[in-house]
Amino acid sequence: MIAFVDHGCSERLLEARKADEELRAVAAGHGALALAIGDTLRELFATERLAELHCVREKDYMREKLGIPPRTGYGFLKLSRETKGKEVLRRAILCGAITPNKALAIARVCSPELESAWVGYAMKTSLAELTRRVEEIGGEPVSEEAPGGRLFIPMTGDERTVYDAAVSLAQDLLGPGTPRWVAQETIAWEWLGGHGKLMPAEEAEADAPVPEPAPEAAAAWNVVREDVERELKVLAEASKLVEEGPDPFCHNPAALHDRARRLVWARERLTEPLGAMLRSFRDARHWSVLGYRSFEEYTRDRLGLSPRTVRERIWLDRKMEARPEVREALRVGKISYAKALTLVKVVTPADPEAVAKVEKAARQSAEKMEREAEAEEMRQDRALGFLRLWGPAQAMESIRESIEAARGALAGLLGPTEPVERVREGQALAATGIYFLGIWKDEDRRTRRPKARLAVLARKDGLCQVPGCTNPIVHLHHI
Repeated sequence: MIAFVDHGCSERLLEARKADEELRAVAAGHGALALAIGDTLRELFATERLAELHCVREKDYMREKLGIPPRTGYGFLKLSRETKGKEVLRRAILCGAITPNKALAIARVCSPELESAWVGYAMKTSLAELTRRVEEIGGEPVSEEAPGGRLFIPMTGDERTVYDAAVSLAQDLLGPGTPRWVAQETIAWEWLGGHGKLMPAEEAEADAPVPEPAPEAAAAWNVVREDVERELKVLAEASKLVEEGPDPFCHNPAALHDRARRLVWARERLTEPLGAMLRSFRDARHWSVLGYRSFEEYTRDRLGLSPRTVRERIWLDRKMEARPEVREALRVGKISYAKALTLVKVVTPADPEAVAKVEKAARQSAEKMEREAEAEEMRQDRALGFLRLWGPAQAMESIRESIEAARGALAGLLGPTEPVERVREGQALAATGIYFLGIWKDEDRRTRRPKARLAVLARKDGLCQVPGCTNPIVHLHHI
């Protein structure tokens, strides 16, 4: 018998293993830094002295002072709180033996007697199997972050005008500073409350075809690998903090803030090239060579990164390819990661004003940048003839259900045999807005505030204008 060796397959396996090893080194750093940042935030917020740092709320501190999205900061806090007092579990995260996701999955069943056994089991088990096992014994794994959703609805100018009026009314009734997705979900619930039964039958969706492997980009991988190797030394402070624990005598907000900034900056320097690494790994389909069913399964089980984080990093890296000014500003620390996410939406490729926009972003608050970028994105969408809706997946699902129910109702008005496809999604969404306006416009008239107050609220977006505070405006005497 003659054995034939597929050298091409063998080489791909070696490349995949090497790339996996380098990505896991970065992921291990992610875990250690996430735990150290979470511990620091937990200490800082426990002092209840954020006002000394010119911030009112926790999320304002995360966004403006640390430059990280609030959901990311709350994820660090959750990891710190759930693993508090579990030394074996924390050391496993620190050395990269298990990912933060796995640690959260077993955190609530890790009694002192079984902690080592659970950590050992987590080291050799996939996240899905680990979660299933925890549920089997009656435990409740710590829930993951709420997934986000996005809808793109083609709409004419008139339809958009009607729906925007309904959203504005909903925001006014719910209070200043209400997010658009909350108002949009409220409109959807109002429609479903009266027409929820008019839903068309669901059709089974065909499985998406598996994409063909993309050409491997060895050169790109080598470039980002060199960046990571230079930055892997930033974990010393995080490791020391997790191993030795916080200073019991340090309750000074300024000192805790300095530590948090150092750790966040170290994390950003380490993970700035992470998007390029993940993108190259995905395109080369190394995850398939390693036996994973999908790239998402690989990043979740092997790296401990949520699908949302991975998509966000890859999206940002792709956007920054055509926006070198933004990449350089992020790399040298002129702008934060949160600002970079917003800036790539307003800086176009080869934008002659790119440098000016970056300088402006460095001076602006992240929260104000987000509002301006959202307004610009809405103007662009309106010019292109569609409406972009985004928010928690559950809210987007409610809006989707209201659209389908409205299509069924409008098709019934056209005729008993008219197909639902005759009604466009934009028409249906506008119908939900008209329905909401018809119900709540009288209530709005009864509770309408003075015109001068409404003008001030509109000019200030309904939010306090003091830097570091995004609370709704409750009085106007200081304006």
